[in-house]
Amino acid sequence: MRMPRPAINLLSLVIAVLFCIGLATSCKKGDGSSLLNSTTGTGTKPIAAIKLTGTVVAGAGKKLTLSVSALGTASVQKDVTLSTISAGLDMDASGLLPASMIGSSGFIFTGDSVIYNGITITNKTGIVTHGDMLNATKLYGNLAYATVAFGDGSGPQITTKRIPFFLYYKAVDQSGNPVPAHGADLFGIAHGYSNGNKLIASPLTYLPVSGDLISGFKLSMVNFNISQGACILTIGLTPADLEASNGFNLHPLSVLAGGAGYANYINGTIVYNGTSLSGPVAFSTGYTSASVIQDPKYTGTGYSALATGSTVRIVTSNGFNYIYTISNSAYTTVIENPASSGENRSIFGIDFFTQNEFLVDYTNHQIGLKNL
Repeated sequence: MRMPRPAINLLSLVIAVLFCIGLATSCKKGDGSSLLNSTTGTGTKPIAAIKLTGTVVAGAGKKLTLSVSALGTASVQKDVTLSTISAGLDMDASGLLPASMIGSSGFIFTGDSVIYNGITITNKTGIVTHGDMLNATKLYGNLAYATVAFGDGSGPQITTKRIPFFLYYKAVDQSGNPVPAHGADLFGIAHGYSNGNKLIASPLTYLPVSGDLISGFKLSMVNFNISQGACILTIGLTPADLEASNGFNLHPLSVLAGGAGYANYINGTIVYNGTSLSGPVAFSTGYTSASVIQDPKYTGTGYSALATGSTVRIVTSNGFNYIYTISNSAYTTVIENPASSGENRSIFGIDFFTQNEFLVDYTNHQIGLKNL
């Protein structure tokens, strides 16, 4: 079974200067270096509501994507997988830069940086890792900066100011096999930073808000029976979104040691097949084929899938309660030992979002869960 590509806490050293960031819903032609005719979310009106595309990949695999139409002045026109556990945009340089600039061991240019099609590629290299020690995809590339235009492919596009992102020249799977071009692209909207570069965060965090609007997002429940509009990503939260009457069970995020920001997980209890364990719990649309439970008492080799008909229950520290049953077409769940995987979070994947709404409040450092 091919596991998904979540983000884990593996850091590579990269250093650069973070630029101020913003939102533009329309922009003039030019080098893309400035925010033009910006429409900022004001009062209690969200910045945007984007219709995400839902795709059944294979078997129980499913993914949500949004359209990235441009980086700088380069046309992208790619449907990129959305991840609620990763932070930052990861984009393959294939098709964005000329082949003469992309080598097998790095980008080819001289000096500290180079600008091509409005994309600034720095000489600061790094590795972004999606997955754990049992099943990881590694991206090799550089810290880059560009304006980013994204949306749902039909309505107005959101265009940011120049923001940091990860531009990669190579991606390999656990066995070292190359990932197809743009196969590892990811639009990470989690709280926190990229595991390859602390300067890179969710593109949504750079969008300006004013008035009572709160930096963050919410995801409606996903319906994979609908392709275009399988889920609505609302960018910008209103005070009403955070009120108890709106139904979200809010969970504050813990401060990480060493100035590493805030955790992207909460504490909870998981019960499966008569086993009960407590620990960090996270929720990721980027886990496209399975949920992964980390059980320190698991003695098997690698990972083991729970049988069809097994039930799993999640109870969080703030009282959110959810139970699901594994079937042939949904809720595939595997067990790992954190000593082998190097991952201490149990992460519940895309099927979780077919029964629940999800919210992240960047300003107040909390996530919200709503069972429907």
